[in-house]
Amino acid sequence: MRVQIRKVDSDTVREINGRLLPDEDGETTWREDGEYWAAYVDGRMAGFAGYVPSRRWVDAVYLHAAGVEDWANGHRIQARLIRARCRAAKKAGFAFAHTYTFPNNPASSRNLIRCGFKPYWPTSPWAGRQCYWVKTL
Repeated sequence: MRVQIRKVDSDTVREINGRLLPDEDGETTWREDGEYWAAYVDGRMAGFAGYVPSRRWVDAVYLHAAGVEDWANGHRIQARLIRARCRAAKKAGFAFAHTYTFPNNPASSRNLIRCGFKPYWPTSPWAGRQCYWVKTL
């Protein structure tokens, strides 16, 4: 099994996803201003992820628009996509990355923890009763 992570444009990710995901304000909109990656397993598209500049902090990115195909679970694709986004954000000069997970998605929370994210509690939660995460890059 060979896994590759490649940078792609937002239109490619939109096609991969097939639906819109909530942004950091909890609205279902698409952010064209971000950076996006796709994961391929043996040449077959297996997942995608992106980040956008945070609307909350000048020196942070918000990790959003992530998904892995069910058939590709167990290959650490989500963790690889998290690491790729963090490396790119650090190289671009950002100091922090933040995101959230749904309480009923412990797999995503575990992946964020493995990648060095810590829980935090924003003063103004933007996505309701979710689990919020932050990492210094």
